[in-house]
Amino acid sequence: MLPTHNAPNHRKKRRKLSRLVRLLLLISILLFFGFLFYFFTREHSPLVNEQQHGQKQTHSIYESRRDEDNTNVMAGETPQKQEPHNAKWLQSVREDFLQQQGKVLSSELRKDNIIGGAGPSKMHRVGKIDFTDSELKWEENSNFMNMPQDSTQRDQMVDTLDFAKVDWTDHEDDWTDEPTKEELNEYSKQSLKKVIETIIQNQRQQTSTDGSLQSSDSSRSSSQKSKDQQSYLWFVFDEPQEDRTTNSENNNQQTAEHQTDSTTSSHHGLTTEEKASRVRAAFEHAWNGYSKYAWGHDEINPVSKGTNDSWGKFGATLVDALDTLFIMGFRDEFEKAKDFVRRLDFNQDVTVSFFETTIRHVGGLLGAYDLSGDKIFLQKASELADRLLPAFNTPSGLPYHEVNLRTGEGKNPSWTSGRSILAEVGSFQLEFKYLSHHTGKDIYWKKATHAMKIIRQNTLKYPGLYPLLLDINTGNFTGSKISWGGLGDSFYEYELKQYLLTNKNQQIYRRMYSESIVALEKHLLKRSIPSRHLYVAEMEHDETNSDFEHLACFIPGMLVLGAQEIPERKKDYKFAVDLMETCVDLYISTATGLAPDHVSFNTHNDRDYVVRDPKYMLRPETVESLFYLYKYTGSEWYRRMAWKIFLNIEQYCKTEAAFSGIRDVTSTQPQHDASMQSFFLAETLKYLYLIFVPDVIDLQKTVFTTEAHILTRFDK
Repeated sequence: MLPTHNAPNHRKKRRKLSRLVRLLLLISILLFFGFLFYFFTREHSPLVNEQQHGQKQTHSIYESRRDEDNTNVMAGETPQKQEPHNAKWLQSVREDFLQQQGKVLSSELRKDNIIGGAGPSKMHRVGKIDFTDSELKWEENSNFMNMPQDSTQRDQMVDTLDFAKVDWTDHEDDWTDEPTKEELNEYSKQSLKKVIETIIQNQRQQTSTDGSLQSSDSSRSSSQKSKDQQSYLWFVFDEPQEDRTTNSENNNQQTAEHQTDSTTSSHHGLTTEEKASRVRAAFEHAWNGYSKYAWGHDEINPVSKGTNDSWGKFGATLVDALDTLFIMGFRDEFEKAKDFVRRLDFNQDVTVSFFETTIRHVGGLLGAYDLSGDKIFLQKASELADRLLPAFNTPSGLPYHEVNLRTGEGKNPSWTSGRSILAEVGSFQLEFKYLSHHTGKDIYWKKATHAMKIIRQNTLKYPGLYPLLLDINTGNFTGSKISWGGLGDSFYEYELKQYLLTNKNQQIYRRMYSESIVALEKHLLKRSIPSRHLYVAEMEHDETNSDFEHLACFIPGMLVLGAQEIPERKKDYKFAVDLMETCVDLYISTATGLAPDHVSFNTHNDRDYVVRDPKYMLRPETVESLFYLYKYTGSEWYRRMAWKIFLNIEQYCKTEAAFSGIRDVTSTQPQHDASMQSFFLAETLKYLYLIFVPDVIDLQKTVFTTEAHILTRFDK
């Protein structure tokens, strides 16, 4: 037994030991939670989070034009995993990145191989793929250190890549002298080597500063190696903002210079004049088929070569295409069509759509009058409008959906339960006001302004956003659905264009338009997952949904037009650019390179969008917006995208007689739908043509109707 005087010493030792054990336990717990925190942050880094949820943070130039949580593919969308076959993979990268924004270079590094692709639209300037002047930025947790440490070995790895097999023709119009494939191969390799060296040097500097990056393969755990997400490196090339969104005071001069230079550039070996000729030839092909097989009828069946008379049998295709004939210089065909118009008799026992007849026939006749000055077109437009006037014989003064041209009997459709449609009662004003101004008949003006007054008298739950349906008796809105797509689209377009048509003298429409755009941005602009595409949602019962129609792709063009014409709306350029890229992506993401008619964007899972209606109807809205974006920014990207769309139309829609829509854009062998609506000649091919020709139309002096008929502005 130990002496009692030693007991206190033992108790002290036990207390010290106990404290030491507790301290070690605490340290172990802290280390454990530290490891969990490290693991969690690795698993949920911005880069991995983007891979899993499509919500990557970015430090590109585009931060300045996005909400902090609304970044999208322009700042670096995660690429689809590809097979590491160099040329094949690089060509896929070109499709995935150069077509989608042309902004991002993504490289995935593996132990014994490098897989890389490049994408900024500046990269081919003066015939070189040159990144040396670009500012490189990269995400945390990216690592180039598993590359060989010897620069000679790295260069040898790059030399194994064969860039010469890659088709870079999409960007030849950025070259002053077209390089050979061999030159491209050498330029590409040298440029990629410089990029790798720059990144490795910067990462070494960062490693020496904070020790956050490891310099050997052994530092990477097996679990890390198994995760492809952790081996991605993202870096963004800062490109001048004005390249896509030039809207400064000297915009017109910059745009003119850009267009002058581009007329001599090549793209698939064609000058811009030659591309315009290709579009003109496509129009001629369709016109000749219509003239041969369906002259005087509303439409040609482009497959069977039969006819369709859905619009009253007044030659809808012919009348709708009059101003396109004139613009493209088909003078003989124009004169022949004028003879047909001269003999038109609208005193027929036929019921027609008030809205469609106004925008296709009345608008087509007015467009022909505006360009040619021939009063036969104004006379016929007035005769037809007089036959449409009985449509206004309603308790509210809003026009019926359809009217019989002889009896004047009108009615609304049963599928709306007898209610009127917003786009129909709010999208005839340009045509009627122009007609009133040039004929001196006040009746057209009064009908147009009264309809707008009835619409404005409503109290809106969301000021600036108008429900789709109205009571024909009271003029009050019924229902709660709000959409900028079908049934609503052109109403918002005509808010702006009524203001412009009267040389900006009717301020009420400026205020209406601005109020609608503010509401659009506040309530309906949304982002998809994972690509963060900006889209315009629909709303019903105070809830938004992610439905998006091709029809809504007119919005980017409208936004940039409004930004150009209304000083306080300059900021809308940023939304126009993002929406334009969404609409283009709907084209380039399909098997045919043509957009589906209706999609639903995803907001909570890993599929970007679901196709609801896969047909393509030769619609014009996307190329219409490309026209405005190109004309007002001067960026060649918009013209390149328009050309790609045109080539896809030629490949998949051209028939022996004309052009046809297709039933499924997701199929590599789509079937024709046997329909060529008149707007294909009136709008789609017109906008495509005008993108590639000098400014034959002065946008500061004219307004395009919703059917792309060109009306000169006037004072009122």
